Amino acid sequence: ASGLLASSLAGLLHRVWEQDRSRWEQLAQSESARRQTEERFRQLTNSLQRHALFMIDLNGNVATWNAGAQMLKGYSAAEIIGSPMSLFFTPEDIERELPAALLRRAELEGQASDEGWRVRKDGTHFLASDSISAIRDDSGKLVGYAKITRDVTAERQAEKALHSEIAKNQAILRNASDGIHIL
Repeated sequence: ASGLLASSLAGLLHRVWEQDRSRWEQLAQSESARRQTEERFRQLTNSLQRHALFMIDLNGNVATWNAGAQMLKGYSAAEIIGSPMSLFFTPEDIERELPAALLRRAELEGQASDEGWRVRKDGTHFLASDSISAIRDDSGKLVGYAKITRDVTAERQAEKALHSEIAKNQAILRNASDGIHIL
């Protein structure tokens, strides 16, 4: 009887061990897949050299930072993570509470966009196109925000120059037309 009990116990232990081993293998594979996904995401965000892409926590502080953000805004990740997002805004925008208003709008509407002057680490200003999206967990609870900033200074200057040139040419044509009627 003790041989039968020992044999049954050994069989049971073997099955439990096999199940646990299988679970550990699945966990190891899913952990490896998670790490691989995180690495691919890091590579993706760091490849966006012309876009600042980062996350903001519920308190309005910078939570992540990509290479594009460092290039555009001048801060390293070590310098800026944990700092308030409002550092990137002009004193006038801070006074009128624009950073908090954008986060509220993103929370309520899912997304908020703004174009305006932003401040780099060295104090220089640039015209930025910002997009902030609310990030929610599976239950719909707000867990933070994703922010994308793009420097549009050169684009807006080119647009302004083009509009100026068009207006100048239209004025020349109007004056030329007036001169033709006089003849």
